[in-house]
Amino acid sequence: MGMSCYNDTMKYRSIVTVPVITLLSFGAHAATGIQLLSLCQDNDGSCAGYIKVVADILRDGDPVHGLTACIPDTVEMDQMIDVSVRWMEVNPQKRTAITTEIVSSALSDAFPCD
Repeated sequence: MGMSCYNDTMKYRSIVTVPVITLLSFGAHAATGIQLLSLCQDNDGSCAGYIKVVADILRDGDPVHGLTACIPDTVEMDQMIDVSVRWMEVNPQKRTAITTEIVSSALSDAFPCD
């Protein structure tokens, strides 16, 4: 395996592994949008944790589920939670998707890269 392939593989692994480890460290687990919406509506702190992980990856310029978002530095966590909750409320048919897909979709829709 050439060095370029190795670097690409390691970058992919770190992009995927770090968020997964971070998500698993939260007390409450939200595998799907159904669970995430419940956590967010209950003001459970892990809601913000799930959204922050995805937002951080997107802010670093890396896609999540093939989606990108250009989230301004001025956007605060509460706004990203509101955007994600609203997206789940407007798209109930997609709530069974995994949390990272839901949050990346919500943030991508709200903060598109032009």
